[in-house]
Amino acid sequence: MPVSNKINLKVAPADYNQNHYKDSNPTPPTITRDDYYPEPSGVLYRSNMVVTNNRSLIMMTNTSTLPGQGQITQWHDNPHPLWNFAKSAEHFKVRTKDIDFDNISIRKKVHKVYVSFKAGGYMSGVIVKYATNGSTTFSGTFENTTYYNNAKGFDSYNAGSSTSDWITVALKPSSSINNIYSIQLEFSFANAGRVGLITAVTDSNTFTFDSGASGVADYYNGMPIYLFSDPNNPDIHKVTDYSGARVADVSPNLTNHTAADGQYFDVGFIPKEFAINDISIVYREKPAK
Repeated sequence: MPVSNKINLKVAPADYNQNHYKDSNPTPPTITRDDYYPEPSGVLYRSNMVVTNNRSLIMMTNTSTLPGQGQITQWHDNPHPLWNFAKSAEHFKVRTKDIDFDNISIRKKVHKVYVSFKAGGYMSGVIVKYATNGSTTFSGTFENTTYYNNAKGFDSYNAGSSTSDWITVALKPSSSINNIYSIQLEFSFANAGRVGLITAVTDSNTFTFDSGASGVADYYNGMPIYLFSDPNNPDIHKVTDYSGARVADVSPNLTNHTAADGQYFDVGFIPKEFAINDISIVYREKPAK
């Protein structure tokens, strides 16, 4: 259904691909000007949301290279990835209310936090921390366990076999949460991935990351990876194996394009499949003094 808008601004969506650009002076020079690069977040500009006459939410987006043009984007509820390159992932932050278990005057000891989540068979890139007694400093962490890595997030890939089903993980605090009156949880981006360059290509599913990538074997396993080649036919894959020599295997094989030396990649963003269904906290009230 077309959206009717009255905005006094030249709009040329065909001239602009959001979050991608072509470089006329590429480095290294082996890259052609038809190769796509991640658009730096510092040159992306978005308007406030506007309600149209048919009750749709829209916003205008443009870049510093196209100040007189822009793209109208309509809000929709379909899930989408939160990217590293566009800095949308690092702004992901969801906090629960400050939970006092309906009795603020009694001290408690929190034993575990149970979280039901799904992540589409990926390493999610979402971690959880906590604050206590109304503090706004979320420094409390949870131990690594099956389906959760404190540095990389909720994990639906590395615990034996990947799954798109709901998973319930029991999180144990890294240090005792004792004699508290309330607790608040914060879900945020782990920022354990990377935006970098491919430096060598072996075949349709194996290529080498640049020298700035991790040199730890299996570090990126399970993370989603996106290759900047064609924004109209994006390929989102999964890292299935990663060596200390920075060689990554991905699945499925590349279909819409072929990886090339000097091509940008974004690995470890938050996949659109990530969701949380339920949170339960196991605690015990302390006796009154």
